[in-house]
Amino acid sequence: MNATLMVALAVAGGVGSVLRLVASKWTGYLPWGIMVANVLASGLAMLAKLGLGDAYPHTPIGYSLALGVAGGFSTFSAFVAQTAEYFRERKLRKAVLNILLTFVLSSTAVIGVLELAPSLLK
Repeated sequence: MNATLMVALAVAGGVGSVLRLVASKWTGYLPWGIMVANVLASGLAMLAKLGLGDAYPHTPIGYSLALGVAGGFSTFSAFVAQTAEYFRERKLRKAVLNILLTFVLSSTAVIGVLELAPSLLK
């Protein structure tokens, strides 16, 4: 990995992390902002993969979008920590709902991109 690629990745990761911080402020019954960040990051990573084809992620754009922005924006650790807190507090409905919605919506974002990307990337 060359220096240009590392700088592009660092900048993109910083952008993703700042976006995640902003999103994390949206809370309610569930941590909606973290959930939305994870869902959007899943879709973005798949879009980058499809748009770059065989070059993914071995280009500055691929690393920046998929590993940088999407990687900085998504947060498995916050999802797990919040879910563990729900379990610890015996809020089982919230814990299960957080798990199901995060995984179902993230998977749906990836599948949606797979279905829509061919027309978007023309």
